[in-house]
Amino acid sequence: MVEPLTWPNEVTFHRWCSAVGTRSCTMRVRLQGANGGRIETEGFWTNLDKDTLTPSPITDGFFNRLATTTEEHQLKWHPWLPDPVPEGSASFSFPLRHTDIGTSLPPLEMPIPRTARCRARQIQTTHCRMTSEVRPGDKH
Repeated sequence: MVEPLTWPNEVTFHRWCSAVGTRSCTMRVRLQGANGGRIETEGFWTNLDKDTLTPSPITDGFFNRLATTTEEHQLKWHPWLPDPVPEGSASFSFPLRHTDIGTSLPPLEMPIPRTARCRARQIQTTHCRMTSEVRPGDKH
């Protein structure tokens, strides 16, 4: 978070691929509030085969679409924490929500739907009018 978003606000989402490989990409998202606030994120997306649940190649068409926003076309996955977990380290369960992980890229090949609350200018930019804060546990 660079600067907290305030409510109500009109928030612009800018999404672009910062690097792409044959099986994965890094996707950046910037949330910019018209009345102040800015959040920057980056996620590592891996395309998984729906049957084997192993990394599989991105289709040529989707690769070409992702590649329009980056010149880095040799993305390779590397662990951020290369050292093994120390012996005796504490562990605990951590429930994952659907939004915590992506399972495949092909659904993203579909166009962004146009609705009254969100209007897509292009796949990389979406505007949303936020009238209230979204809190953990809210159902939408």
